Amino acid sequence: MKPYESRVALVTGASRGLGAHIAHRLAELGCAVAVTARSADDLRLVAKRIIEDTGRQTLVVPGDLRSREDRVGIVDQVESSMGSIDVLANAAGIGAANEFHSFDGSDVLVTNLEAPIDLTRRVVPCMREREFGRILNIASIAGAVGLPYLADYCASKAGLIGFSVSLREELRGTGVSVTVASPGFMVDEGMYVPYQTPAPWYFGSNTSRKVAERAVKALVKQRSHAVVNRLPMRPMMTINAVSEPMMRFVTRSLGATKFMRGLSEMDVTGTAVNEP
Repeated sequence: MKPYESRVALVTGASRGLGAHIAHRLAELGCAVAVTARSADDLRLVAKRIIEDTGRQTLVVPGDLRSREDRVGIVDQVESSMGSIDVLANAAGIGAANEFHSFDGSDVLVTNLEAPIDLTRRVVPCMREREFGRILNIASIAGAVGLPYLADYCASKAGLIGFSVSLREELRGTGVSVTVASPGFMVDEGMYVPYQTPAPWYFGSNTSRKVAERAVKALVKQRSHAVVNRLPMRPMMTINAVSEPMMRFVTRSLGATKFMRGLSEMDVTGTAVNEP
């Protein structure tokens, strides 16, 4: 039997974009897929496409990841309907550019960090018992390098990277693997799209479909941390690892801080990266 044949996967933020593409790709690998987000109508459309394209069992589980009760209910419903969860893909996320002192980032931290940790804690025990489990967390390059006017978002994604790498090592040898994928700017979804302002060329770009393909590929290969971005952000990250002041000098010279400040001055709040 293929490794993912008839495995049960739960994908958050799956009502559109990156989360929907991840769910579709896991179904193509043979998984029965449960999709969750707040929008039941959008989830049903995603499920319909997955069933039509792959024939795999697909379960729609609406819920708000900001609610602990909803998170408990989501896991319980998937396990009662489909069996124990073998693959967890935490793809939901929110973020918006704001001045730190004028923005309440509670929802960002709960959605992007607390919810993935909580869901992971709920599925890992059964994964360990079966000696098989795969966890995919969608972080961001912003969590690795930090961007001005995204303090809460960067904190949540940096925390998710740290959590993923730490838990991966803790679970080594148990049959449970943790992969974190850090995409950069996505041209067709994410926090930048509602601003209707293209990100600077040096941010790099990808489509959500391509990010999903590479993230799932990293999961299958059981990689630790996959950076999913085109040049030139990779050299920037290398410079950051060697000299953070030099990286800041380069990005400021290119206008990154000015660009982010401009976004923070626009009237766009609570932007869904992938709907929780």
